[in-house]
Amino acid sequence: FTGKVKEIKNGWDDLEVKFDVLMADKMESPEKEMMVHTAFNGAACGYTFQSGMTYVVYAFLDESDKVYTDLCSGTHKFSGQLNK
Repeated sequence: FTGKVKEIKNGWDDLEVKFDVLMADKMESPEKEMMVHTAFNGAACGYTFQSGMTYVVYAFLDESDKVYTDLCSGTHKFSGQLNK
């Protein structure tokens, strides 16, 4: 999905990043907001998100059914225009 970072907060064992979903390509029933988890830092393969920035997020369900992304997922800053 493509989303704009709304909030970043520390979770119990990772970062919780709340997105406003702007476009969802492969989601069966897209949500307007999405909570994505990532490790605390790049050394642990966490992706560094910035509040207010827009990203193309590639995520997966981890073993505890949390939506998760990391450095190797392909997630990146969005640099194009959204067609609405």
